[in-house]
Amino acid sequence: MDRVLDFCAYNRFTPDGDEHYLVDFPFIENDYNYDVLLSFGDKCECLAPPHVRRELKRKIEALAALYV
Repeated sequence: MDRVLDFCAYNRFTPDGDEHYLVDFPFIENDYNYDVLLSFGDKCECLAPPHVRRELKRKIEALAALYV
């Protein structure tokens, strides 16, 4: 949560159970912002929009292919 607060205000957080939050993240589609999302690693999942999820998956697969 602390790292996400570096990029958006607390009023964009909605509790989702006892340990998780949904965050309305202000996202502009560019390499910098994709890198920000990817920097959260497995501590963050992009739920929507679908085309951003697909692009994140593509970037993750390209990165993983470097280590095969």
